[in-house]
Amino acid sequence: MGLRLSAAGIFLLGAAGLLLHSTLLETGHIRPGMFCFYTNLSNLLVLVYELALAAAPEGVTIDYSERCLFFNGKRVGLAKKEFDIVELLSQNPGQVFDKERIYEHIWGYDSEGDSSVVAEHIRRIRSKIAAYTDRMYIETVWGCGYKWVK
Repeated sequence: MGLRLSAAGIFLLGAAGLLLHSTLLETGHIRPGMFCFYTNLSNLLVLVYELALAAAPEGVTIDYSERCLFFNGKRVGLAKKEFDIVELLSQNPGQVFDKERIYEHIWGYDSEGDSSVVAEHIRRIRSKIAAYTDRMYIETVWGCGYKWVK
């Protein structure tokens, strides 16, 4: 159970940090140029918000703590292993993972089975995403594996 902040929440925390900093300046509790935890916190929150916006392709939102994928606010129903694959690929955009590496990461080294199950899961993920958008988020790199498109 992790802390989840919306964009508005991050903005409000950042604004609160700046407001507190300016109040501390006005009351003389800190001097100009002095290190202030709240100013640094607000700057960090704004940076996190901007990075999150830049990292997420338009229309898609991945909530890793709730393990959900959304397109324009609509939840895409993914099975546990399907979300595990989306999580692995989307947290490493542009990096190519071969089927064996995905299989070992998701199912584990000791699992009995083979990596051909990865192709079927990728196919299911693509078909579920296709119901919401024409954009391909998981690209096949022929002869190598799969990657999340940046």
